Amino acid sequence: MNKHRIFVCSAFLAGWSGFAQALSWGQQTTVQGFYSDTNANVVLTTANNQNPDGCASSRYLLISFSASNFNQVYAALMTAQATGSTVTLLYNGCLGGYPLISSIAVPGNW
Repeated sequence: MNKHRIFVCSAFLAGWSGFAQALSWGQQTTVQGFYSDTNANVVLTTANNQNPDGCASSRYLLISFSASNFNQVYAALMTAQATGSTVTLLYNGCLGGYPLISSIAVPGNW
């Protein structure tokens, strides 16, 4: 029983540490454009798209509609685009082969 608990805890911590390493704030940039795709995800491009997790392509960046903070991130994105403010994006793995964005700081200062 104790060996099973140790294995489960070790597997959880190994998975968690891998997840935590995927989170990475990018460099300050500006939003060049965005649109909502057929899955209701937001596809965007910046003056300096980054790809810290080695996704298949960094031509576009994605914000997942299923994210719990989708409305806040989308509102920050629209504000940044409308005002020309700098942004800093929190990269969090890949989605559909593109970098996944989970947070946006406006103005970019992280």
